[in-house]
This record gives sequence, structure tokens and C-alpha cells, in this order.
Amino acid sequence: MSIGIKRAWIEPVFVASIAMITASVAAFAQDQREEQPSIVNFFHPVWSPDGSKLAFDANLDGDQDIYVYDFADGQKTKLTHNQYADAHPYWSKDGKQLVFESNRDGNYEIYTMNADGASQRRITDSPTNEYTGSWSYDGTRIAYMSIGADGNVDVFVNVIETGRAMRVTSHEGMDGVPAFSPTRNEIVFESRRFGEPVLFISDINGKMRPLLPDAPYPQSLAWWTNDGDYIAFRSGAHRYHIVDRHGKNSKLLLDKAGVRGVPSLSPDGSKIALFLVNEVNGADIIVLNLNTGRIKNITKDLRPSRRD
Repeated sequence: MSIGIKRAWIEPVFVASIAMITASVAAFAQDQREEQPSIVNFFHPVWSPDGSKLAFDANLDGDQDIYVYDFADGQKTKLTHNQYADAHPYWSKDGKQLVFESNRDGNYEIYTMNADGASQRRITDSPTNEYTGSWSYDGTRIAYMSIGADGNVDVFVNVIETGRAMRVTSHEGMDGVPAFSPTRNEIVFESRRFGEPVLFISDINGKMRPLLPDAPYPQSLAWWTNDGDYIAFRSGAHRYHIVDRHGKNSKLLLDKAGVRGVPSLSPDGSKIALFLVNEVNGADIIVLNLNTGRIKNITKDLRPSRRD
């Protein structure tokens, strides 16, 4: 597999604009169908609030769609059904809805749907592209990143009841991949305003602070623990750290070659879901037990059977 767009898309932390790479989801899937039609990739796993399911996106039918995996029976359920790219699912705190991005109406916008795939609804409506939605703890707002006509990327918050978009960042450097705290009106996001990616915490009005201003490693792709007190994040090519919301008590969480994505922690904090890249067989979703080190490949049995 060539480097180009494919490798850049699955390693977004080191590219200049995550939004631009995310926008290539459809081209990525098409390129893989033409080059290696049998390759299936599973990306972006996120735990349901009760820990019983994982939402993810995959190109099982060629285009990228949203699925839910149920740990109880080991089965998947397809939630989106179209020829466009639907990606980056994120659960509401009550587990009743998912927010995701889609280019089904032309440009990328933020959508929501019920946890069974019903009532799919467009939330944002702009000529720009919006990505990586995240619910507020009370379900009234969605944070997302938007790339403007000038190529600049910033964090916005949409008030669901009114549809009003509130701009959180306005720096000329990239600010994106926001994640709402599950317990407070705080948003963690990554920024390239200083060159290397660093994490910031902001309230919904744009009052912000760097999380780890003196850390000797890059910081990106952040995920809150269920209590809202800690943040897990990517800190290198295959390294992940965790730190409290005040930027204290940072420690290495995981160092494993080939893992990618936002470090989605289970509600009890004992497991982490990521995707493991294999450029021959495609990316799979894995769940790693942080206490035992045991790894379970969730999606290896969800792949379509290969025919000789």
C-alpha cells in the first residue's frame, strides 16, 4: 500500500490539517476498492456509556458507514445506508443517540441519529466542512471542528435547540478534534498554533488554557474518562498518555506499535479501544485490557469471507 492519502488519513496526528485528511474518507475508500478490492478497514471505535457496545465506521460495503458492535452477542448492526462517507460516531451521555459526520449532502456536515439508526438529522448547515462532533454532558450542545474557505480550522459549538453556532476558537493555527467533558461544560481540543500539536481545555465561551504546556511530547486525539477528571491522549506514533484535567499526574498509558485513533476508554477505565493498522489485511478494532495487557480483536470475525 502506498503512503499518500491512505497512510495520512489513518495517521492524522502528524498531518498539517486533520480536517483535510478526514475529508478524504470517500477518496480513501474508492482508492482501496480500485487497488485492493478485498481490503476492509474498521476505524474510530467509541464505547457506549454503559460499556455494552462499540460504535465504529467501516467500509464493509465499499463506502464508509456507521456500525454498532454488541459485546453480548458479538454481532454488528449497520446504522447508515448510503453511498456516501459516514464516519466518527460519538455517543450521547444517555446512550440514546449518536453524532457523526457525513458528506451525503455534498460537503461534510454534522448529523445525529438514534442509537438504532433511526431519525437521522442534519445539525450543521454551512458552505464549509464540519467534522468530529462531540456531545455536551447535558445533551444540549455539540462541539465540532469546521474548516473555512481560507483553510483555517476552528472549534465551534452548536446549540441543538436553536441551531445557533458559537465559535470557540479563532486562532490562525489549526484548532480541532474537540471532545466535550462528560461532566462539565469543558472542551478539550488539539491545536497546532505552536507547531507541534498540543492540547487545550476551553469553556464554551472560549476561555482556554494549555493542558500540558511543558510536556516534551506531542498531544492530540484526546478522550475523557467517564468521571471527567482525566484525559487520555495520543503522545507519539504509537504512544498514549493520561493526565488529570488540571495537567497534573501525567503517565504513560500505552505503547504499542501499529495502534491508531482516539483512545476510547471504557466507562470503568479498565479497557481501551483503538484500531490496529495492517496494510495488508486492513485495520481492525482492538480492545486492550489495561490491567492484564490482553488484547482482543473485535472485528476479525466481522470481515466478509474471502473467496479464492
